[in-house]
Amino acid sequence: MRIKKIYFLSLILALIKLLVAYLVYRSHNLDFGKSLIGWDELQWQNAATFFYENGYDFNSIKLSFGLDGGFTNGGWPYLIGLLHYIVGYHYFNAVILRVILFLIACNAFYTILIRTGHGQKVTIISILFLAFYHPFFVADATYLRDDIVVYLIIILLRLAMVRGYLKGILAVVLFLLTAYVLILSRPFAFLVFISLYLFYFKCFRWIHWVLLIPPFLCMIFLGTDLLSYGMNFLSYFRFDVKNILVSSFKYYIGPLPWNMIGIDSGYNPLWYALTLSLILLGFTLPAFYRSLALNWRVMVALFMTGLFPYIISNQEVDAVGPRQFAMVGPFLFVILYGDIIKNISIKRSESYQTA
Repeated sequence: MRIKKIYFLSLILALIKLLVAYLVYRSHNLDFGKSLIGWDELQWQNAATFFYENGYDFNSIKLSFGLDGGFTNGGWPYLIGLLHYIVGYHYFNAVILRVILFLIACNAFYTILIRTGHGQKVTIISILFLAFYHPFFVADATYLRDDIVVYLIIILLRLAMVRGYLKGILAVVLFLLTAYVLILSRPFAFLVFISLYLFYFKCFRWIHWVLLIPPFLCMIFLGTDLLSYGMNFLSYFRFDVKNILVSSFKYYIGPLPWNMIGIDSGYNPLWYALTLSLILLGFTLPAFYRSLALNWRVMVALFMTGLFPYIISNQEVDAVGPRQFAMVGPFLFVILYGDIIKNISIKRSESYQTA
């Protein structure tokens, strides 16, 4: 039986990511209590250890809300804690789980983009972007959750496209479980999913709205923390034009490469110089503005769900940067640059064409 090329490609990409993560893990002697990029690596390490030591039932989840990170401990750290339980307590479990989720998301992303008419070339390049997107790639050996959030959004979008009675039942169960993990990993990420679901990939079906009820009921039964947090968080917003403009610039364009020199962030200034150049090049192409005009609804939705929460956070602490933008980065790549990529033609030589 012939294996589809996308399965082979995704497996190769997953193995590359696993190998690089292992090399980083070994070269930096990473272990519990150590971080590579951000202090919140330690937060997720501790939360995963909490579940390993205290169990995985309803009460353990509620107790985990009292740790640093609050109710977001019930998502990504909970999954790592389960893997600790299954294969043994080891730092590298987070890397293994990350690669598994990437492998699933990679195949799901392929199906989503092909079914929505993006074409083979755009789809393959978008998958390569997902694999080597710098904020994700440099974090593959860590406990950070930024790429995990994107993988879960992609998986939810794929599950929302499932048709058929028997497949639909399985998809419903998986959708509810994945939605739960996403919400308790980064709550506003679920709104990013809704934005893409409604305004770009257009997966809307009436039955899906019924499926939204159980996750939110689950949140209520777990305590009022999530709902009260959301309302209190929104109440902190103070309209400040300067803050909105500066945060938007940092979110979409930053960080400027020269601001990264001498800062141990795990990011490469040369990489960001390259990506900034490509972004600015896109601004000179008519196809970029056509994509922006055609997709203004999803752009507004992603602004509200992807950036607006960080504009609020930025009022208290500098919370806007590449890791925050990463939640929408792979999707904006498809939305804004898909047509540009589609119009790029690579001419083959005459001798090659006639060979």
